[in-house]
Amino acid sequence: MDLRFTFELRNNPYKNESGSEYEIWSRISLSFNDELLFEQEWNLLPVVEWYYRVRYNLEKEIPINNPDDLSIAELRSLLFDNIENYSIDDYLHKLEDYFSNHTFTLSGTFLPTFYIGLNNKRIGEVSYFENGNYIVHNFMMTDFLKHLECEINTVLLEWKNSGFYTDEAYGLVYDIQEKHNVKIV
Repeated sequence: MDLRFTFELRNNPYKNESGSEYEIWSRISLSFNDELLFEQEWNLLPVVEWYYRVRYNLEKEIPINNPDDLSIAELRSLLFDNIENYSIDDYLHKLEDYFSNHTFTLSGTFLPTFYIGLNNKRIGEVSYFENGNYIVHNFMMTDFLKHLECEINTVLLEWKNSGFYTDEAYGLVYDIQEKHNVKIV
């Protein structure tokens, strides 16, 4: 039951375009065991920012009753499709906060939105909607988080010592470190 992100530095295909010096281009993959959920060449920094923004929230359970044991993705669709049935602002705020901290996607791509969190049995879950179906995979959350942090540190250290390094991108890495009170590279 392994959910894994992997990163491989790449030469930025847009390196001659304005703003590319603020990017760390990488092949980004997410897999469950041997099944590749997605692979995309993209700027790594949004993934790094996402991880440090949500890492402590990923171990929080969904704040609603789930007697039918629906996936996180199914619950999100069900709740927001029927939002008019709920009138308690605090409840809606909790749900909005939960889903904003348990969603992964790469803006500007055609990837599905992945919902990552603990299900009601306190087991890690990644779920998403694709080709008319909800797909669910269970995994060990603590292993996922440890592995992801290690992957981020490894690829950023590799980047820092590579020909892809730019001071501009390092400035963004530094901002992430300061904002989330972490030491990355």
